[in-house]
Amino acid sequence: MLRLETASAQLEAILSQTVGKALYMTGVPSKSDLKASLAESEAREASSRREAFEASAWLAAIVENSDDAILSKTLDGIIMTWNRGAEKLFGYSADDAIGRPITIIIPEDRLYEEAEIIRQLRAGQRLAHFETVRRRKDGSLLDIALTVSPVKDAVGNVLGASKIARDISPAKRAAEHQRLLLKEMNHRIKNLFALTPHLFRSARERLKTSTNWPTI
Repeated sequence: MLRLETASAQLEAILSQTVGKALYMTGVPSKSDLKASLAESEAREASSRREAFEASAWLAAIVENSDDAILSKTLDGIIMTWNRGAEKLFGYSADDAIGRPITIIIPEDRLYEEAEIIRQLRAGQRLAHFETVRRRKDGSLLDIALTVSPVKDAVGNVLGASKIARDISPAKRAAEHQRLLLKEMNHRIKNLFALTPHLFRSARERLKTSTNWPTI
């Protein structure tokens, strides 16, 4: 019995020494160390939040002051954001547009496009430079180039879409004007070629007449 107690005491002593050495080697943080570590962690988090806020502010300023119409919508087609470019392009103020369906700017004969856009968004696909027609608040139609990108959450689920629309009506009008000019030029060139044989015949007849004058 005495030997058993002695062995137990020796084992406890060995364990105590081993644990003590481990604690000594790894070090047990003091309260001041814990406070310093906590303060450092909080400083890093505050810096990260500040950087994220500044980046968000920059992005918001870029979006708000862009000449392009930039808006976002849910997968159900409800407008969530609407920048100044969208106000200028479509004629609706942000208060008028936000919370309403995106179909307020889509002509009836173009509604099928929205269904296809939603289908691509749900698949996580991006639609780039899609030329189409949209409707302003006053009912007038305009040609636009549309880029649509999915908006995803942290795990990759598609929540909605961001849209960038650019007015290409001036470019379309310029292209149509150029087409008409080229068509008119082509028409005139064809007429000129059609008249050329007649001009040659007339010149030849005048030349024959001049060489047959009587001599005096």
